[in-house]
Amino acid sequence: MLYDQGYKEQDIIELHAFLDWMMRLPEELEREFQNELKAFEEAKQMKYVTTIERMAADEKARNIALNMLKDNLSVEQVARFTGLTIVRIQQLQSEME
Repeated sequence: MLYDQGYKEQDIIELHAFLDWMMRLPEELEREFQNELKAFEEAKQMKYVTTIERMAADEKARNIALNMLKDNLSVEQVARFTGLTIVRIQQLQSEME
């Protein structure tokens, strides 16, 4: 929320350091906080991906998957390397037949 209120990153870091010095969280809560903070910071840096960009990425993954299937790689290998689901790869396999 501090980001949303317009605070600068350095101010937030210093406030976090102060709070960390003043109060110690239990280990599990500290781990959870760090995970949520990391996810939030990564989300703030992500740029918006347009529909056309998503479609292009999907088409690229589809073409790569088809080539991998033609080279007789397993469905699991194709899924691991392309990020496509096994169900989607099986659909591609049936389209090839």
